[in-house]
Amino acid sequence: MRPGSFQFSGKWAETVRHLDETGMGYTVVAVKLVDRRQFDQVLIDSGNLTRVRRLPDIPFVEDDIATIRETGAK
Repeated sequence: MRPGSFQFSGKWAETVRHLDETGMGYTVVAVKLVDRRQFDQVLIDSGNLTRVRRLPDIPFVEDDIATIRETGAK
């Protein structure tokens, strides 16, 4: 896995579990952080946040997330 990847286990676990799939087993979402930064193409695969488009690492942890919104972008 990519550095910083994590499995949702805290307050977002239930939300992530109910997201519609963008493709086989994965969902593309926008994530807004409590510090107001936003990442528009974030990949969630089987309950794990595995990638932020154009970044080598995941620059946040689950507790930093303020909102998760499905985008369906590929």
